[in-house]
Amino acid sequence: MNSEAPFEQEGLLRLLQRWRIHLALVALAGGLISFGATFFITPIYKSVGVLYPSNIAPYSEESLSEQFMQMLKSGQVEDSLLERFQWEKRYQLSAHPQKKSRLHMLYEERILVERTEYEAVVVSALDEDPAMARQLVEFVINQTDRLIGRLQRQKLKEVMEMHAISLQQIKVQVDSVDSALNRYRSSYGILDYESQVKEITRQYYKSLGSGSVAQRELRQALENLTRHGAAVQFLSARAKGLGKTYGMQESEYFKALRDHERSFSYTNILTQPQLSDKRAFPVRWVFALAGFAAALFIGILVVAFIDRSRKVNANG
Repeated sequence: MNSEAPFEQEGLLRLLQRWRIHLALVALAGGLISFGATFFITPIYKSVGVLYPSNIAPYSEESLSEQFMQMLKSGQVEDSLLERFQWEKRYQLSAHPQKKSRLHMLYEERILVERTEYEAVVVSALDEDPAMARQLVEFVINQTDRLIGRLQRQKLKEVMEMHAISLQQIKVQVDSVDSALNRYRSSYGILDYESQVKEITRQYYKSLGSGSVAQRELRQALENLTRHGAAVQFLSARAKGLGKTYGMQESEYFKALRDHERSFSYTNILTQPQLSDKRAFPVRWVFALAGFAAALFIGILVVAFIDRSRKVNANG
């Protein structure tokens, strides 16, 4: 087998040498025909936008650009585009039995979303009309921005509702503690345990031996402080802690409310989609090269067949 290979290669080279002019003309004709055919193919233009996500709260362990791409590729954006530009009528798919799948295939062919190595996102659109291609990119970006806004506001609304519930629960506890403190104040006259116990103790020891009414009142006040002071201290500390917690929850609530009512942009556009004056398809030199190669290959097969037939006839 190895000894026959050089002879086969030598035979192929002699064949190409013998038919070189014919093969060159066939290949050239194939290239020219393919090149000329591009003038009869409806050109397709491409518009590109490059952008970064911004003001997006992460939902999972995915990177922001990955989440952003999911938004750009979402079914809501696709459905909005198909309806807005009436692709069903434009591509005459109203009566097609697989209308939805065909529209989805067209969308994936015409609307491209890719991520660069620097975490930017590239949105591209292909269309026979360069102005339409640019409109498609702009629409996808704008609809994605609106979709993210709706999701963010929904999330902020949930946060607000959560904080509102917490505030209400804390308010109930604060009212309960205040009510208990008021009972101790009205029933036992305990307003501020720390300051009262010092002052009443000082006055009580000062009045010892007098046997006055004031001394008896001071003794009763000390007994009240001794019996109920710990409870008042606990309730006072509890009220202080609840007040601090309430303030923090209230601050978070109003922060979420401000963000909910503000209007954010969720896309930083680095490259605005442009009106292209250069066709993306067909690429004439690619068609010409493909036609040249295909014609040359077929030509080699034909001349090889002719040459073999001649040899068979000569031997017969």
